[in-house]
Amino acid sequence: MNLNGYTRVFAVWGCPVKQSASPAMHNAALKHGGINGVYVPFEVQPEDIAAAIAGVRALGIRGVNVTVPHKEAVVPFLDALTPEAQRLGAVNTLYWENGRLCGDTTDGRGYIAALRSCDLVPAVGATVVVLGAGGSARSVVSALAAIGCHVVVANRTLAKAEGLLSLGASAIGGYDSSVVLEALTQAALVVNTTTLGMSPNIGVMPEIDVARLQPNCVVSDLIYRPDRTELLIQAEARGLRVQNGLEMLVQQGALSFERWLGTTAPFEVMRQAVQDSIRDGVK
Repeated sequence: MNLNGYTRVFAVWGCPVKQSASPAMHNAALKHGGINGVYVPFEVQPEDIAAAIAGVRALGIRGVNVTVPHKEAVVPFLDALTPEAQRLGAVNTLYWENGRLCGDTTDGRGYIAALRSCDLVPAVGATVVVLGAGGSARSVVSALAAIGCHVVVANRTLAKAEGLLSLGASAIGGYDSSVVLEALTQAALVVNTTTLGMSPNIGVMPEIDVARLQPNCVVSDLIYRPDRTELLIQAEARGLRVQNGLEMLVQQGALSFERWLGTTAPFEVMRQAVQDSIRDGVK
């Protein structure tokens, strides 16, 4: 990597962010394309979001991926949003357009693409249970509702989950509510959008009983490190099909890459870089 005065800087923000495979993925893509750029992780505390946005403006950072817990918090500090991001009230991609710092969300499109890549997309009218109600959940709920799924959201705090009703969720409830317990017995897909089970806090999982799930249910977790969360381990033990968050990471990352650079993303290069990063561990 030849860093110089022409090097374009891209970044990922999160808290935590040390575990992210995005730097490996995007730096591999930049190198493959012969692009003079570098992608770096920044651990941004929630109280520092305004200062971080000011840093993007002052330093001319060309693009940013935003991950938990900042996807909703950054919105008030941006100049413009794509229609999808405006409707969701959450972003995962910051980019420049005509001198304005803008926000987009590639999570929903990336998630459906990840399901499609493994032939796991639920049928129209199928029941889907989404665990969690944060920024990622907003994108996932909206995307699944858009393809005709009956989406039930399970979250500890109902007040936060209520906002997902306007995004296409059919019902909300606590993990032990009758609406969620019944939906689990009918679910074609269960999606974990929470951070429960993410490294280094492995061995924990959302408060659901996988024994309630039907044999044809697919269990999906947006977490990719570890590659098998406790939720997926328990689901696999029952013979259920599972998918971790690796493919979604690649799909949404490719969409961000294309947004920043206006060129086709090298999917296979990015996927291999993520697999290598997870195998070797973040250095």
